[in-house]
Amino acid sequence: MKTRSANHIIKKETRILLVVTALVIVFLDPLERMFNAIVVDPILSQVQSSLSVDFILLGFLFWMLYDSWRKFTKRTDMGRGYVATLVFILGCYVHYRFFANTYTLTGFSSFPGITYLDMVMGYGLLLVLVSFLQRMMRNKNSTADQAAGLLDEPIDDEEEDILKRMPKVRLLADEIIAASNKHSIAFGVTGEWGSGKTSFLNLVERELEKRGQGDLLVLNFNPWLNLGTTTIIQEFFELLRLKIRPESYDLYMDMGKYSRNILKLSPSSLFQFLGHLLDFGKNDSVTEDFKRINTSLKRLGKKFLIVLDDMDRLKADEVFEILKLIRNTANFDNFIYLVAYDKTYISESLNKIGIPKNEKFAEKIFLKEENLLPITEARIKKFLSDRLKEELPSRLKEIDNYFGYTMRSLTGDKGDFCLKHIRDVKRFLQNFLSEYKKIEQEVDFKDYLNIKLLKFKFYDVYRVLFLDPHYYLSPSQNTSNASGVHRDARQLAYEGETKNEYRNRFLKFEDSRLGIHATEVLRIHGDSLKDLQKLVSDIFRNNTYGSKSHLSIVFSSHYYRYFQDILEEHEISELVFNTEIEKDLDSIQNTISKWKEQGKLDAVRARFYEVKTYELPDRKSFEKIIKATFFLASMERENDKYHMGYYGYDPVSLRNIIGDHDNIVSNKFYDGQREKLKDFVENLMHSKEYSTMFCANLLNWWYSHYHGENWILSKKEIKQYILNSFKNYTKKVTVPDGDVWNYYSNCLVTEWDPTGPSSRTSRKERFLEANYIFIAFIENYLDHFLVKFIQTPRMYGFDGADKLGIISIVNDIFENRSNFMDFLNDMKQKKDKGNLASEFIDEYHEFATQLLASGDEGIVFDFKYPPAREALESHVWQRA
Repeated sequence: MKTRSANHIIKKETRILLVVTALVIVFLDPLERMFNAIVVDPILSQVQSSLSVDFILLGFLFWMLYDSWRKFTKRTDMGRGYVATLVFILGCYVHYRFFANTYTLTGFSSFPGITYLDMVMGYGLLLVLVSFLQRMMRNKNSTADQAAGLLDEPIDDEEEDILKRMPKVRLLADEIIAASNKHSIAFGVTGEWGSGKTSFLNLVERELEKRGQGDLLVLNFNPWLNLGTTTIIQEFFELLRLKIRPESYDLYMDMGKYSRNILKLSPSSLFQFLGHLLDFGKNDSVTEDFKRINTSLKRLGKKFLIVLDDMDRLKADEVFEILKLIRNTANFDNFIYLVAYDKTYISESLNKIGIPKNEKFAEKIFLKEENLLPITEARIKKFLSDRLKEELPSRLKEIDNYFGYTMRSLTGDKGDFCLKHIRDVKRFLQNFLSEYKKIEQEVDFKDYLNIKLLKFKFYDVYRVLFLDPHYYLSPSQNTSNASGVHRDARQLAYEGETKNEYRNRFLKFEDSRLGIHATEVLRIHGDSLKDLQKLVSDIFRNNTYGSKSHLSIVFSSHYYRYFQDILEEHEISELVFNTEIEKDLDSIQNTISKWKEQGKLDAVRARFYEVKTYELPDRKSFEKIIKATFFLASMERENDKYHMGYYGYDPVSLRNIIGDHDNIVSNKFYDGQREKLKDFVENLMHSKEYSTMFCANLLNWWYSHYHGENWILSKKEIKQYILNSFKNYTKKVTVPDGDVWNYYSNCLVTEWDPTGPSSRTSRKERFLEANYIFIAFIENYLDHFLVKFIQTPRMYGFDGADKLGIISIVNDIFENRSNFMDFLNDMKQKKDKGNLASEFIDEYHEFATQLLASGDEGIVFDFKYPPAREALESHVWQRA
């Protein structure tokens, strides 16, 4: 329908241009005299040819070339009216320049054959050419997209009717044609958002056009383009008057008077004002006006089809006003209304403004409702499959495999496909196809399609998988690539103790870390959660025990290829990044710091993931890149639940690079001398330039995922590094902070016990030495930690609102409650002997003694120590 509207605009502008040209020809002499008196004599005749003016005009030449190029590259729309004006002026100039001898134009002093006005008019000609080229490009792109079926626009051609609704269209067209002009009739086209209501209306209009109904006048009215009920009614009657004017000018004037009486508005134009005066002061009622117009409309012998769309985008009072318009205000006998709306939305809107029995209200207005059933999931899948095959003919097998191309899978609706409408499919394909074609040789088709569907429907989930893959995903040891080699593959991670990998296959998505984040943080529930679960499970299904493409996203070496588009405006080009990492280490670190200020750390990290470390030329380059990576990972960031104050880096990638599995790195860069690589790694861990928290967390992950004895560091050495980092922290800190718990948490690792030739189970174990370090630290800041060890009712469900207990972490640190009591007894004795300064140990010892004697989880106790009372009153219980 937009094409016909555009053609109408072009015809209108062409008519205006022809009328203006005719007027100029008729009144040429007086117009010339006026132009000479106003422009030529006082201004243009005073311009003299000179070298300085030549230079000014040459400068203008360069500017107009630049401006034209800028308008072309930015696709500036200059408007048809503006271009038409330029064409008219250029036509006049060509006439006087080459065919009339009325004027002598001033030329360049250096090039007399070229006039100054030639330069100015040349700029106008360039703008016309730019507009013409832009129009050609838009038409070409539109045609290409239309041919591919990817435009997210309502259809208006039978050949585009993929939903096979033409039989319904023809039946409705028959009813519209057969409708008499004895009374107004309203037809409703109902359906939910995206069900194709606008396309259905377009097809009905096109069908009526094909049948050549000359006595049927069609008026398209979109109330959503107006603001408020008043402007909606004004616009409706104004469009109606314009449609009536060619048929009857008297009726055109009567309709204007009628609309003014309804809205009680003053005349809005001179013609309406004169028409109002011609009423000779008559003040007929609105009812009389309505009857007179209704009679006049009947005498025309025409029927009016009023097509209304976008009803379900209006506010409640606007919806009611449109319904009142159909049923009452414009309920003329030879009017036929064709209205598209969502029944649920209309009912809810009427309910908001207090309309009783709102669910039945529309039935009283519309003679017939054509309900457009939601498109089936099978048809959506088939449409997507067909479009993919047209655009990606080399991937037919992968596409068939993805959709399970059997009658059963294509005709059955499982209700878990995330695209719900054809409009969704078209919008998704517009970006997907262009992105996939750039990278199709580097990714697995199924994984890439799923991850982009995830981006399209659940962008926040897509983003956290990019930012925190090592938190939301954990490695599986039972996935093999196409060659049968078993590799670490990412699967959904779960809180708490690591489960047996076979049992992981049957865990609920909602219980995974990603599922918890989706439901509790992103508030995804119901059908949306079901769609998300299907997508994520297809990508990261726990332990498939099957073969995966070597390009699959589950393998760490390919993971970040699937997220390159997330960087958006913070992107760092490959050329810029490669240029920077060729510099010395200090320069690289300075550049990383600048990128941090610009908010580009995500892009920096993604670029580091792409560095092919094994292809670096020498040891110096290798060590420089690794140091730069550690510098990036140690960058400070706002403290949050997962990052613990440092920016971080994927531990899988770092282990694969510097772990020296099968001596790959030591052979490549250290001439097979593994001890030199080990010295380099140890220096990284001990260096004060990098975050010790990051290093400790990295080592914890390496220890918990240690496989075999061929890594650069042994488990014993990793354990010692973790403990040393904790001990060093306790020695240097002067005021306890939250990091103490993070260092202590890093001493909790996963151990793996074999249960058979090819199976094992996991268990959590804390280094015993970590408890000794922590207990010594607690003794130095005893009162601080004793306050933190008080458990309030809000921390767990006591029956009594005032009961207090001891937090469970105490059992981890002291192994059991009895050992903790021994510790408190020891501390009290030291205090009594004057060997310990503490204001709180006596009171806390009394509290712990009473709690132990009660045999309960909590007791009522009135603490007097000010910091304890302050904590209890505020209920702010945070670590450290």
